[in-house]
Amino acid sequence: MHLHSRAIKIFALGLCFFITSRAFSQTFWEKSHIGVGFGAMKYMGDIPRPFTKFAIQGSYTYELTDHINIRGQAFFGSLGASDNPSIVNPAMDRPHPFETRIQEASILGEYNLLNMNDGKKWTPYGFIGIGFFHFTPYYTQYDAATNRYNDYGYPITSSKKLNIPFGGGFKYALTDNIRLFAEGSFRYTTTDEIDGYVPTMYPGYTRAKANDYFYSLMLGVTFRLGGDYSRKDGGSGSGKSKFSDRKCPPVY
Repeated sequence: MHLHSRAIKIFALGLCFFITSRAFSQTFWEKSHIGVGFGAMKYMGDIPRPFTKFAIQGSYTYELTDHINIRGQAFFGSLGASDNPSIVNPAMDRPHPFETRIQEASILGEYNLLNMNDGKKWTPYGFIGIGFFHFTPYYTQYDAATNRYNDYGYPITSSKKLNIPFGGGFKYALTDNIRLFAEGSFRYTTTDEIDGYVPTMYPGYTRAKANDYFYSLMLGVTFRLGGDYSRKDGGSGSGKSKFSDRKCPPVY
């Protein structure tokens, strides 16, 4: 009888561990979202005519709470600008057109004003974080000898720098697991060389900026990776996962 009771306890504890581990796995996936966004980005710096360029981003977001998320993000795009063609100053290397490709990885903290896991269909949100980006400024020039256009890189001290991305946006729930978003982001950078132009090298340049910056506007969609947030009444947005209600059996 004693062995029988012990066997029941061992079985119950094993069952509890199985249910708990499975519930933890479901909780992890139901708090995980992947997303993709498309949009435009633009440069701000010493060259007065910036171009609007295409950008794309991919992200993984984990819900720490119903309001606070942490987001890992990869961002790709390009920047460019040119001077007015009438600006000619050989001593200051003007005009100075440039283009550069941007590859960025960042970690962001995100705050949702409303709880979309509890029936809210939309929410404004804000975010801030730290990023690491790579850039390679260059210009294109026609070579009459070869009858082709060639790219020439500008000399810079480093092509890898830190930045501080921050901004805000709106989310809208198409379903409990699919959300649309629109967001704007500004990047405060730690370099004045994104455009390949260093104003401090030219004493006569009076509109020098401390650093170059860039910003982006994105539209996209995110998908919850797991869990079941369906309402019992057939609606959407209840925010109550079925897996969170699973409990271990009592052990006597």
